[in-house]
Amino acid sequence: MNRYRIALIAFCSLTLFGSSVAAQQPNTSELRLVVVDETGAGIPAATVTVTPAAGEPVTFVGDDRGRAISPPLPIGQATIAVDYPGFEAVSVPINLRRGAVNQTVTLKIAGLKEDVVVNDTTSDSTKESAATTTLTQVEIDALPDDADDLQAQLEALAGPGGATFFMNGFRGGRLPSKDEIRAIRIRQNSFSADGHDAGRASIEIITRPSPQLAGNLNVGFKGDAWNARNALARVETPEGEKSAQFGLRGPIVKGKTAFRFNGQANDAFTANTIIAVDKDGNSLGSQVRVPTKRGNFNTAIEHSLNKSQSLYIEYQRSQTDSSNQGLGSFDLPERASTRHNDGNTVRARVQGIIGKSTLHEVRFEVNRNYSEATSVTDAKTIVVQEAFSTGGAGVNNRRTTSTWELADNVDFSVGRKHQARVGALLEGGRYDTFDEQNKYGRLTYANLEDYNADRPLQFQQRIGTVDTSFHQYQLGLYLQDEWRVNRAFTIGYGVRNEVQSHIGDGLNLMPRVGVTWNPIRNTAIRAGYGLYYDWYEATLFDQTLRLNGVSQTDLTVRYIYQTNEDGTITAAPTQQVLAGGRTQAAANLDLPYQHQASVSVERQLRQNFSTSVSYQMLRGRNQYRARDINTPVDGVRPDQAVGIITQFDSDGKTESDRVSFQTRLLIPQQRIFFNVSYTLGRANSYANGATTLPSNSLNPDLDWGPQGQDVRHQVQAQTQVPLVLGFRGMFQFVAQSGAAYNITTGRDDNNDGVINDRPAGVGRNSARGEGYWNLNSLRITRQIGFGSRGGSTRGGRPLNAAAQGPRGGGNPGGGGGFNDNSRYSVEFFINAQNPLNRVIPQAYSGNLLSQFYAQATAVQNARRVNLGLSLRF
Repeated sequence: MNRYRIALIAFCSLTLFGSSVAAQQPNTSELRLVVVDETGAGIPAATVTVTPAAGEPVTFVGDDRGRAISPPLPIGQATIAVDYPGFEAVSVPINLRRGAVNQTVTLKIAGLKEDVVVNDTTSDSTKESAATTTLTQVEIDALPDDADDLQAQLEALAGPGGATFFMNGFRGGRLPSKDEIRAIRIRQNSFSADGHDAGRASIEIITRPSPQLAGNLNVGFKGDAWNARNALARVETPEGEKSAQFGLRGPIVKGKTAFRFNGQANDAFTANTIIAVDKDGNSLGSQVRVPTKRGNFNTAIEHSLNKSQSLYIEYQRSQTDSSNQGLGSFDLPERASTRHNDGNTVRARVQGIIGKSTLHEVRFEVNRNYSEATSVTDAKTIVVQEAFSTGGAGVNNRRTTSTWELADNVDFSVGRKHQARVGALLEGGRYDTFDEQNKYGRLTYANLEDYNADRPLQFQQRIGTVDTSFHQYQLGLYLQDEWRVNRAFTIGYGVRNEVQSHIGDGLNLMPRVGVTWNPIRNTAIRAGYGLYYDWYEATLFDQTLRLNGVSQTDLTVRYIYQTNEDGTITAAPTQQVLAGGRTQAAANLDLPYQHQASVSVERQLRQNFSTSVSYQMLRGRNQYRARDINTPVDGVRPDQAVGIITQFDSDGKTESDRVSFQTRLLIPQQRIFFNVSYTLGRANSYANGATTLPSNSLNPDLDWGPQGQDVRHQVQAQTQVPLVLGFRGMFQFVAQSGAAYNITTGRDDNNDGVINDRPAGVGRNSARGEGYWNLNSLRITRQIGFGSRGGSTRGGRPLNAAAQGPRGGGNPGGGGGFNDNSRYSVEFFINAQNPLNRVIPQAYSGNLLSQFYAQATAVQNARRVNLGLSLRF
């Protein structure tokens, strides 16, 4: 506890010191605005212009929670103008006093003529040390309507490090339709103490209420007319998809309570290509139909409790049913499984202003998810390595997860220059699982020759059935401050501590610091460092309860053959039966953690043209990795009464480095945007998973090498441009070098019961596949408007958005009969994945015994075309 107290004392001392320094600033004023809507929710990225009585106007933009802080302003009378698309612009007088001046500005949705309320208040915590990209309304309009496609495209924009989604402050969940979205912000390298994840971008999506009844209906159809055959398939199996999405939103009590509803149904069948060979080595090249039905809906209510407090309540429901799942390139159709998933989520948030200097937010969320998987065939699995697999899938499980989380954040000002946040996140859950995996056993042959000669390599079977049930809790406490030292320099610093049940250590302090320096106009240099702990996953703990060697255990039988003097192999093998094995955690298991450091330089070359270069370093320590602590020594296992003992410990490490270049161009008058990025990176680790055994448990460090699918070079580009006759095009391009894959001998050369041995002198994941380039997707749209509504709004957006700059929702330059004063609009679209039908190889075989060695065993989907329309009203 001494370290924790020292950290808190140092933090408070630094805050107080900063306050005293800030108090010595010259005779200028600093305006701190909170821009909110009628429900009290913050309006992100609002444009604020302050015009002094004598002097030039000063323009600045708010953050994602509606907070906008001005640069130093002259003391005296001035005028504040606040503007955001979809809301009535505000212009009010103000007397700028020496020091900090706190104000709240409430914007009314366009078309409503109530008076604007201006009160003293404070603002939310800033994250200025993070590199943030705010999508313009032009870019949001170009996003796809389907939630899955929307998520994939936003992840591509976030870059290769992955992304975590936040919807209205809540982590995860189903993405809303783009018509409901008010703002999207992509944050890179955020070192705020209220964040948990390292190395990942955060994508923050904020929805908007509608001033009047509005909605949308989207329907889509995918057939085979324009589709192409998979390059590895001899014949094409028909694919199809039918989808519908309906959204409705509007006021319940005008200016006080609003609702939104969104429902979606999708019925699709795709085709998995099987490249397996028969017993004579002839390629099958067939396909199997994979049907999937999905349905989901969500509904939410936003209610203004009073002038400073708002309530948000949301319910989500989703369900997926699918057949012929789990089939890989070498699996025959009888190896399939059927799967069902359903989930329910309830979310509630109260947010508001307390007094004049505090913003308080409380969030609560409850989730209940159920999943089950069942094999189509109840039979022993027969695997002929990278030739074919037949029999049952060995899958039979049911899992129910009930989790909840409670978050409380308080944001407040300290002196003139500090914006602080203190908060807590408490999570808990109950996990109930039935898993009867590999009940009938798995018989493995090294290659096709051994199969035809009936020379099996190994037999494995999981014996016993057990139901597990347990609870798990985790708590994060954090304190964060953003200190604006002067106009050119901002520093954010904080500390976080996390604790978790099943892990003994209760003190896991994580210091965070990030700085932003503007040495010259239109240039920002950002740098930071943070320590990030990760959780002990519930699914990993579940394995230690299940595979305990008593209730459930793994049986392994090895077949050992002798080679005769003439080179032939004996027909009768020696069977080596390993006693039941188990999986366990090390007694001194700790939470894994990562060091993250980054630096970036951003330059605004023109008003709508910017470029940046950044470097990110991640160093993982205490990472989970496994080894067999009962592995044979000189051919003899230390404990003959037990077989393989898989123990995972927290002694692994990971390393990654990434340099990224990005350029963005926006021409709002023609609704043109262009984004291109290049990333050079590397990522190394010891293992692909916490329970994956190394090639040699006596020396697991031999497996240090590139992570699976590690890619050195990657280029991504997205653009939207006007075409002809009112059509618009959205293009997404990608190019990358080859991904890493592993080379193995295909046999258990060291007799440890694990078939993952590599040739002598060959490192893990040392081979590389082919690089490629491709036009990943093409979207062509044509929008037609009809019906006049004379200066009102459509779905919460202003109909004169063309005049409102980059975030406008109009159609300047679009042509084609659509105008911003239309009451209704219909958008016809064509979506094409891989429109050039390029063959992109994947999943290279590294098995030296396979006839597919060093060849791709799968390819990306061939051309797929989807037609549809969207009706908005």
